[in-house]
Amino acid sequence: MRRVSRIDQRVLSSSCSPPPSSRHETAFKALRERMHGPLTSVVLAAGACCTSTQAQDSTTFAPPPADASSSSQGPRQSSRLAALDHSKSDEEARPVQFDLEILRERGLSPTIGEYFRDGPRFQMGAQWVAFNVNGDDIGRRRTSFDATGRLCITATLAASLGLKAVERPGGVQAGASAVGDCPDQRVHAPRAVIVLRPSEGAVEITVPPEDMMAMSHPERMETGGVGALLNYRAYAYESRTIGAQKNASRYLDTELGFNAGDWIVRSHQMYSQNAGIGHYRWQSAYAQRTFVEHKQVLQAGRITTRGSLFAGLPLTGAQWFPERGLKQLRNYPVSGVAATRARVEIRQNGMLLHSTVVPPGPFTVSDYPLVDKTSDLRVSIVEENGNEQIMTVPAASLLLLSDNTQNEGLTMAAGQLWSAADVRSYDNVPVVTGAYGWARGSLTGTLGGLLSRQYASAAMAANWKVAPHVSSFAQMVASRDGGRDRNGAQGSAALAWLIGEHVSVGVSGNLRSAGYRTVQEAASVIQAPISGSGARSQAGATVSMNLEGWGAVSAGITRTSYFDAQPGTTYSASWGVGWRQVSLQVGVSRSSTTTASAESAGFAPYGVQRAPIYVYVNLSIALGSGVTISSYGRRTDDVTYYGASIDQRVNDTVAYRLSAERSSGIPGTEASGSVNVLPRYASVSLGLSDRQTGRSYYGEITGSMLATPSGVGFSPYPVQDTFGVIRTGNVVGLKVDTPQGPVWSGPGGIVAVPALLAYQASRLEAALTGKALNVDVADPSQVVRAGRGAVLDMTMDARRVRRVLLTVTDAQDVVLPAGLPVLRGGNEFFSSTARGGRVMVDRMQEDDILYVELPTGQRCMLQDVRTRARGEGELFESGTAACR
Repeated sequence: MRRVSRIDQRVLSSSCSPPPSSRHETAFKALRERMHGPLTSVVLAAGACCTSTQAQDSTTFAPPPADASSSSQGPRQSSRLAALDHSKSDEEARPVQFDLEILRERGLSPTIGEYFRDGPRFQMGAQWVAFNVNGDDIGRRRTSFDATGRLCITATLAASLGLKAVERPGGVQAGASAVGDCPDQRVHAPRAVIVLRPSEGAVEITVPPEDMMAMSHPERMETGGVGALLNYRAYAYESRTIGAQKNASRYLDTELGFNAGDWIVRSHQMYSQNAGIGHYRWQSAYAQRTFVEHKQVLQAGRITTRGSLFAGLPLTGAQWFPERGLKQLRNYPVSGVAATRARVEIRQNGMLLHSTVVPPGPFTVSDYPLVDKTSDLRVSIVEENGNEQIMTVPAASLLLLSDNTQNEGLTMAAGQLWSAADVRSYDNVPVVTGAYGWARGSLTGTLGGLLSRQYASAAMAANWKVAPHVSSFAQMVASRDGGRDRNGAQGSAALAWLIGEHVSVGVSGNLRSAGYRTVQEAASVIQAPISGSGARSQAGATVSMNLEGWGAVSAGITRTSYFDAQPGTTYSASWGVGWRQVSLQVGVSRSSTTTASAESAGFAPYGVQRAPIYVYVNLSIALGSGVTISSYGRRTDDVTYYGASIDQRVNDTVAYRLSAERSSGIPGTEASGSVNVLPRYASVSLGLSDRQTGRSYYGEITGSMLATPSGVGFSPYPVQDTFGVIRTGNVVGLKVDTPQGPVWSGPGGIVAVPALLAYQASRLEAALTGKALNVDVADPSQVVRAGRGAVLDMTMDARRVRRVLLTVTDAQDVVLPAGLPVLRGGNEFFSSTARGGRVMVDRMQEDDILYVELPTGQRCMLQDVRTRARGEGELFESGTAACR
């Protein structure tokens, strides 16, 4: 289909003769609707008339009547499926016939009516189309249309859309047979209502819910593909101290891998150099694949175990664990407000659980996995201007509102322990572990065990939602160290209670016996003392209150006892509030900790009690234009620090930060500055710090490269498990927003999409603003659903165009009247003259030959075309032309 920009819309106002008024109104609407959506080039205001009924800008295929299966009615019903509106009458199936006399009366060429006679339709053949099923955007599918623009619903397409297979004992019924390679709708979607929207490159389908597969069904996802990747992060730091030698360090972190046939293969390695001494470390290497029919993942190699009971064990072996992406998990809803397009990162125990990009305004994220339900969540909201908001979600809230099916399924692992520090800590120690999680209403549980050489452990965990606003959690792990003849156990419990809408209370506790040992402690060549070390027990309570317009306050207390030290207690309280562009945070904490004194170190089980108080105040003000100023003060260990900073996000690619700090214990002022640059295909950070004792410098570059059969792409973000490329033609520098952030097309017009959400909808959208105003994209917004490990090959057919608004005069230097057809190459109608003789040319080319059809029936050709370059922020060029 020919694409014409929305910028080409023009209004030609005229009047239509009186009765029958419905005839004129219908004709006007028919002509207007046929110039549909983004293909609009002319909009008529009650002028053109025709003798047919109203035409739609979409084509609807409805399910046939109940008697459609009759062999005598089959062919007729089949033909009526191609009607152009909801009623499907034979009268309305006819092409629209425009009244040529009325077109002439309004100064319009009869060729306009002929051009829009057949209405909008998809081109014949195969093409990518965006599908919406029962109101859900499920992404693109490659499908075919016949010569009349009818959708060809094959068995493969129906399955990929999530439609259940139609069971017909004895074969296909008469009247519903396929015609060539384009089956009739009734073969695979007999109860579907199909709406074709060719102007949007979209198809809407509505079916009864019972005709749909489960959301996680493998055929509903785009799978397969081949691609290789390289993720890199290089860091360099150097400090120079007055009167001392310089200290330099270097760091290189890389990840190599490829995806093929939904298999994921990765190798992660690091190289570091400090004081001239280099060290190489091989972190992990594995291959994994999701078996969707079982909702499980197989992973083998140098891995780290998954699961809720025995997670985090470094093994060289294999494991089988649930695919959480297929569980439609719903955890505590993390809500916030983003001032700009922002990246939201959710972490627990330092592990990144989920990362997504949200638009400006309020947001809620709940589809993320949890490591456990006894540790707080740390939520970071990183704005486009570099500002970062930090929120903490207490563990009590996780217990109340998290999905109880979090750990449902079977988890198994087997292999040998290995040391992540590349030090020989274990001597070929075999490990086998397994766990099974189940859910029964408000009660969920997990049972598991672990076996190793002279070591065994058993564990269980349960989560019970006692009431809608009360939830409890308990876990117990027992161990037997045969080599040291020691038995022990470790347990934890928590209770969360939501009081009303604004107050939540949580209590938790942990207890460990002296003989409890993990498999790593039991297998280590360096044996820990059997009498017990570290924390023995911990008990805590928190309360949080939402003060609505006055922010939120929280307070907590935690008491910890030790095997080899005196107990310690931590008290904390905080308040945070935001007013318009101002944000204020105040907090205080006090800890009674234990430190070893010089006299008692090595001779006493504990040292000296201390009770340091930590106080902080932070004030931030957003000044607009991406500028934020902050000031802070904090006091700890009898030293007071205070400082100020200014941050600005200059544009999409440049941000900087300047700061200064003084302290009561160190003379002078420490000044620092940093700049972050995103030159499209990598991310670069440079920084400098200056203090009385010396200076330090650092630089960092991160990014990735991926290669597929379509080409090579570059991204400033690391490539994840599921990724893809977008082919844009030969347009370089086109910005595309992805779930991980903006990326740009590189050499050959290839856009590297570093991450797609597995088993969820991922939206990809070309940013047609700024420098991209002179680019036309056939499908600028796409939604895809990819299975884990898929490598998608997508297309955004883009091309650079010149859009020019010409003021056209005739041979007597008089502007042309409105409503005259404008033709390209003599036959292609693409626009009409507007008031003042203005003509919008959306694809201006140097060798264009443009004509205007005059009221006399003669034509004149546009000559002496003179244009002025498009100014900053302008949508098109402007110019003049003479029509002779």
